[in-house]
Parts: sequence; structure tokens; C-alpha cells
Amino acid sequence: MSVLKLIFLPSNLIFLLLLIAVICFIIRRFRRLSYIPFILAATLYIVMGSGLVAALLLSPLEYKYAALHKPEDHPNIKHIVILTAYAADDPSMSLSGKFNSSSLFRIVEAQNIYKRCSDCKLIISGTAKYVKLMHEQFLEFGIPEEAIEDDPIVGHTVDSAVSLANKLKNRTFFLVTSAGHMPRAMGVFERNGFQPIAAPTDYLMPKDFMQAQILPDSGHLRYSDLAVNEYAGIIWYKLTDRM
Repeated sequence: MSVLKLIFLPSNLIFLLLLIAVICFIIRRFRRLSYIPFILAATLYIVMGSGLVAALLLSPLEYKYAALHKPEDHPNIKHIVILTAYAADDPSMSLSGKFNSSSLFRIVEAQNIYKRCSDCKLIISGTAKYVKLMHEQFLEFGIPEEAIEDDPIVGHTVDSAVSLANKLKNRTFFLVTSAGHMPRAMGVFERNGFQPIAAPTDYLMPKDFMQAQILPDSGHLRYSDLAVNEYAGIIWYKLTDRM
């Protein structure tokens, strides 16, 4: 599944088409055909790199669940689950500089919720080295050690749900992840018997796609990649009865 998903990401398709165009141009008998994959690659970039298209793909995912404005309206909740994103375990970097933007948004959102739910426990679930770094950052924020619990896993979102099954099953908790990833995360946790309340963050596109920039650029292409990746993940999880 991972290989197929990588192949069908718009940016990877563009690269593949350009590679085919170059190969056709080098091989003399195919040279006259080289313009076909080149035109296809250019068309795909113009379409998938447009902010309008990126927003049409990504915004329905990002705004499916409302933002969590008042966590204090849920006084019975005692856990905040934060799913990790990428972080560079590089000792030459400052602690805050090790996280990518998705990680930082998730850290900030979890910190904001914790400030209004100080008797909650923060559970960090994801790749072990990312969990460790997030743990360190929360300690820097002044969150006490006893309020932080690590849940290192090998795998993906569905593995976090499996790992937390005994601890949080049939309980309500705040679930923090990127807005575009939230539909898949909620689906997986609900399928496994959890009762999460979404706390999305890291919004990348406006809710109204007409407010997005029309002209293509590499940033919008990346957002289209993220959306295609999420839709592919959702389809795969549904086919394999994981959500």
C-alpha cells in the first residue's frame, strides 16, 4: 500500500512523467513522443499545484471536525492524546528547532488544552524518538513529569489505537493531530471502541476554496500530496476494516 500511495502522489507522478519524457528524448526512435509525458506532467502541475484544487481536496478533511475552543466544557475528560509528527533527533539543533511545523502545532494545541485542563494527563503516541522529543518539550513548558505519559509505537495511527486500547477504550478524551489527518484518526479510534473529542490544529488551507490562490506553486502541490495521501489512507483503512 505504501508503495502504491507514493507512486500516485501528484508530485511523484509529475517526476515519473518527466523522467519518461527525458528517456524518450534520449532514445532517438521515441524522441517524437517525448512531448506527450512532458505535457502531461506540466498539466498535472498546473492543476494539482493550484491553490483552488489543493483547497478543494484538503479543506473537506481539515474542516470536517470543528476546532476545540472550550475544553473546559468537558470537565469529565482526564486525558489528552497527541499523535506525533516528524522531528529531527539532531543534537546540533535547539529543542524547538527539531520539530516540523505539524509537530509544533500539535504541541502548542496540546499545551493550550492542558492549561485549561490542568488535572488532565497528556499521552504522547507515535514513533519512539518523536515521543521522546515531544516529552522533553512539554517538560520545558513546565508540565510536570507525572502528567506526561509516553506511548511509543512502531507503525501508524491505527497502531496508536491498538496500543491505547486497554487504557482508554470506552473513555472520552481529547485527540490532538493535524486537521487534515483528523478524519482518519477519528475513524480509526472510533472503530476501535474509543470516544475521542477532536482537537484539530495545523490548518493549511482556507475553509472556502474560493479564498485560495489560483496560480500553482510547490506549496499547493505539497498540500495536494497530503490530501491524496489522506484519502488513500482512508480508503485503505476502510477496505481493511480499520475504520
